[in-house]
Amino acid sequence: MTWLVIVTITLAQPLSTLAQTADRVNRSVNGCPDVSGRFRVTGSAGAVTDSDAWAEALAALRAQQGGFTGSEVALSLLPSGSLEVRVKSGSTGVMPASPNAVLSHGDDFSCYGGWLSFKRAERASRKREQGWYEGLSTVSISRGPSGPSGALFVQVRFSGNQRSITHIYDSARISLPKLGTGIVLRESMRWPDISEPVPETPAREVAREPEPKAVLAVRTVLNSRVLGNMMLGSVTASGDAVLVTLTSHRSADVSQFEDRLRAASVAYEMKTQPIWTNNTYYMQLTVWPEGTAAGRSWRPSVLRVEHELRSLRPLATVDKVSDVGSAYVASISMLGSENLDVAIARIKANSNMFGAVDVIGDSMRADASRSRTVQLRLHLR
Repeated sequence: MTWLVIVTITLAQPLSTLAQTADRVNRSVNGCPDVSGRFRVTGSAGAVTDSDAWAEALAALRAQQGGFTGSEVALSLLPSGSLEVRVKSGSTGVMPASPNAVLSHGDDFSCYGGWLSFKRAERASRKREQGWYEGLSTVSISRGPSGPSGALFVQVRFSGNQRSITHIYDSARISLPKLGTGIVLRESMRWPDISEPVPETPAREVAREPEPKAVLAVRTVLNSRVLGNMMLGSVTASGDAVLVTLTSHRSADVSQFEDRLRAASVAYEMKTQPIWTNNTYYMQLTVWPEGTAAGRSWRPSVLRVEHELRSLRPLATVDKVSDVGSAYVASISMLGSENLDVAIARIKANSNMFGAVDVIGDSMRADASRSRTVQLRLHLR
């Protein structure tokens, strides 16, 4: 007797998708996932840190030019084991025919568990509620498993410690990790394949009335040259001023934007100080249009003041800056034996932001770090 057996197979994915996935596995080199493709450079999803892991990922790929809106990165994993990196910088850029960088398996990256991990560790810092952490960030990438539109997944791993200053010199700062303060933070990003449709931006509701003249005046001032890499949100009238919402992925972009406002003689102050959330700085400014800003001038954010005080390094480190209305109060850490007058002189020599610097507190710490906490009152020029 002859038996006829009929077997029915149900596929969870279309045959074309399975074939593409199998082809990608077959094209892996040295056990590395085939990350070949062209991707849109986007921000993070589910960010858990307050550092610029996004920029660290671009640095690991040698693709720093991709830090502008509308940038793309093209990767090619070659049979030789090399990884070619091409960068289209910004929305008006052009993808080059020759690679911007060529990375080698073994020297520049290794692969394990379906991830391609870059060997170069980037020096990095993270600011948490407990204070600053210093350490290293490493970057790994992998490709999505489903079809040619699979996104590039980027993971950034930061490991570091809080540190105690032991010695400070004009050219260097010597510090040791504080015991028991080690942390490991991970952040993931998804860079979509360019074949993936760009999410549609919801259509703006048609304004029932023309925007007030003050709003139009501020929009004119906040042109692309002044904004730089800042992303403009809502612009609404608020009395005789205008409330402006902005976001940015990098603290340096915030500082540079405020410098351009100052250079353009724009009077403003912070309604909401820059807040780091979901891998983005969020901030609100009150801006006075020209002709309504009598007696007002620029009022920088505490983030901008903190950046200005970086000139103190390595003589001292900035712990916190607060806006107290008439001035700013900065808490700094420095070694107990260091001359405070030298630190103040350095601030005045390297900054045109402050007209007066007053010492309002100076105390040794109770721990064994031999460092002290100094509080300074900073008055704008």
